Amino acid sequence: MSLHSEKVAARQALKARRAALPDAARRLASATAARHVLTSHILDGARTVALFAAFGDEADPALVGELFEGTIVYPAVTPEGLVFRAAPRFTLAPAPPFGIPEPPTSARAIEDIDVFVTPGLGFTRDGRRLGYGKGYYDRALTAARARNPATRAIGFGFTTQLVDDLPAGPDDAIVDAVVTEDGLFFTHP
Repeated sequence: MSLHSEKVAARQALKARRAALPDAARRLASATAARHVLTSHILDGARTVALFAAFGDEADPALVGELFEGTIVYPAVTPEGLVFRAAPRFTLAPAPPFGIPEPPTSARAIEDIDVFVTPGLGFTRDGRRLGYGKGYYDRALTAARARNPATRAIGFGFTTQLVDDLPAGPDDAIVDAVVTEDGLFFTHP
């Protein structure tokens, strides 16, 4: 089976696992995971944190944005990749091509990001992350780490998304930590 086929199969299985969570459990688990981020040391010294606006049945890191005292940026999809813009969450609106809430194009773009809180369909304890298949976060993390090797990334999801193994290729960026409702753990020293 090719890497592409393995990823397609893993995505389908992980989407089904996440979709099986009841809405109330999703909300509670999202808030609990966000509290784990806020009470850990991973945000120590961070001035700018990239969040995402949860879409569909994703874990929602909104509480991090409400309580973090620095600059919060959100991604916008462009032909060149993701651009992160400083904007309050209430200004985000669904945008093409995916209908994911994005900041307005008038919001200031910021490249110097200390911590990325990333969505994903699945995560492993060694930092592998399986996204939706377009490579947007892989490219964004690679570019951010090239500018600043101290940039950190947190995979934000539900415990049901934490698996033992995921297919990964050489262009798949790893995360430094994974957080779920069960806690935050670092994936490598």
